[in-house]
Amino acid sequence: MQYHRIFLGIVYSFYPVGRVRPNRLAGFVCGNSAFVIGMRPVRHLGYSQSSLTWSILLLLILWLSMPTVIYADQRLVPEERPVLALPFRLQGLEGEYHQLHDYRGKVVIVNFWASWCAPCRNELPSMNRAWAELKSKDVAMLAINLGEEVDAVKAFLNDYPIDFQVLFDYQGRISQRWRVRGMPTTFILNRRGKIIYKVVGEMAWDDPIIQKQIEALLVDPFSLNVKVEAETTY
Repeated sequence: MQYHRIFLGIVYSFYPVGRVRPNRLAGFVCGNSAFVIGMRPVRHLGYSQSSLTWSILLLLILWLSMPTVIYADQRLVPEERPVLALPFRLQGLEGEYHQLHDYRGKVVIVNFWASWCAPCRNELPSMNRAWAELKSKDVAMLAINLGEEVDAVKAFLNDYPIDFQVLFDYQGRISQRWRVRGMPTTFILNRRGKIIYKVVGEMAWDDPIIQKQIEALLVDPFSLNVKVEAETTY
């Protein structure tokens, strides 16, 4: 575990209101995930913290210091009860709008991320390599950024270039509806728009086993040998 990232994440989460943009995401990094605290900074007066806040902060530090950290296995585990993904309409890098409905009939990979999230940065290159293998197939890959501005993300992508679609969840409303609690969080939808896989934390997406699991949804979207209906449900 990288303790300097944990410290910076905690400081960022408790930074004074005047120093943080209202829509900026607060969170902290632990292991291979960055956990979301909220879309607005904690309200307090200046740099003084109440005893309750310091108690919470101390407990948080102790919890983060625990040696047991759960890492995502290099194999996708299907959801016990796949549910229909909730619709969204979000802007892209050039201001154009994209809806989940636009990708109906495809296998869709939806990744929630932020540039300040170290595990997100770590996995982006592997996602891009995976996309190079999948883009010629009936697969869509969407990277939904949480709480950052377009110019900042464009500058970030100069250092971490990716070839798949980037969208913006400025206020975090979609991430809340999709119940994102840590980043990166990745959902894989079958052709009918149901969430078959959910991964919280960093993953090597170009791993051959994972690639085969994703490609299997193209032929067998339920992993139960059920044919795809002509009309999707989202």
